[in-house]
Parts: sequence; structure tokens; C-alpha cells
Amino acid sequence: AKKMGYAGIVITNHFWGGNTCIDKNIGWENFVKAYKEDYLDTLEYGLTQGVDVFFGLEDGIGGGKEILIYGVDPDDLIAHPEYLELPLKGKIDLLHSLGGIVFQAHPFRDRCYIDEPDVQPDPTLFEGVEAFNQYNAEGENSKAFRYAEEHGLIAISGSDVHQIDGFGNCGIEFTEKPKDYADLLAKIMQRDFTLLTK
Repeated sequence: AKKMGYAGIVITNHFWGGNTCIDKNIGWENFVKAYKEDYLDTLEYGLTQGVDVFFGLEDGIGGGKEILIYGVDPDDLIAHPEYLELPLKGKIDLLHSLGGIVFQAHPFRDRCYIDEPDVQPDPTLFEGVEAFNQYNAEGENSKAFRYAEEHGLIAISGSDVHQIDGFGNCGIEFTEKPKDYADLLAKIMQRDFTLLTK
């Protein structure tokens, strides 16, 4: 991130409902604490590099579809094990109550593990969509941009990086560096940014 000129990154590893290597048999509290470790390690290293590191999540919502969650403190999540049993709207209401914002991850992605790629959850539940994803086909991203416009959703650009190669092709650019995570989220909500879509 430093070499590519990024001022900051949000870590959004796969959470409980996604393809995670964390053992779910350790219980909710221990799972969230283990999930938080990558963020803490990256935060510590980011401080040595002058790169801001923020906590986020990517969670599966069924049928191979996923959501991106920003602005939630992992310690707040620990207090809400009911998250696991809630329907999508209940999950999002809870995340909103914890100060989070929720985006659809890579909508319209057409893969063998995704049921009905063209069928989307209720768009009124979300603040926005990851309209550009570097691992989506051009047609899938085009659909996502149109979808965001049709429903008045905020469009963001995500790297979906699972390895170093491919890093640096996506993101959002601000006219001035956000002061902190709250400021970053405020700028996103105000649509005060430019998309990077290499």
C-alpha cells in the first residue's frame, strides 16, 4: 500500500458467513477476537509505514452473495452474538445501531458458487454497492454501476485482493486525506471522492 501511494486501507477479511480459516467451534467471542488479529497486526505495521489501517468485514449473506461492513468496532460485535441468527435486515439494523455502514460486495458477479447472480437483495437496506471490483468482468461492473445509479446508491471501488499481485488497481481517492475513520466514512456518505478503476 505504501509503495503504491495509498494513504490508508480498510481490512475486510471474510467473516463468519464467508470463506474463513478461523474455527467457528471456538465460540462467537473468541472468533471475533481471532478475526480482529489480522487487523491489529496490520494496524501496528501501518503505523511504521505511515499508512492508516481501518477495520472492516466482508460477510456472506447466503447464496454466495456478500456484504462489506465499515465503521463497526469488533469489540461491539462481541456483545451481539445474536448477529448470527438475524435475517439480513436484522443484521443491517444491528450494524447501523453500532455505527456501521453496509455496502453490497461485487453485485452481479457470475460464478458457479453464486445463486442467481442477477437477483439482488433489497437495495434500500444498503448505503451503497461495490460497483467496481477488479475481479468482476467488465459487464458485471457495468451492471453494478447502473444498479447504483438506478437506486441512488453510493458506488465504491474495491480491490478484493487475496494476494499481493493485483494490489493497487482500485480504491477511492479524496481531495484531502481523511482525518480518521469517522471522517473517511463521512466523506464516503457525502460522495466526496473519486473512484480508482484501473
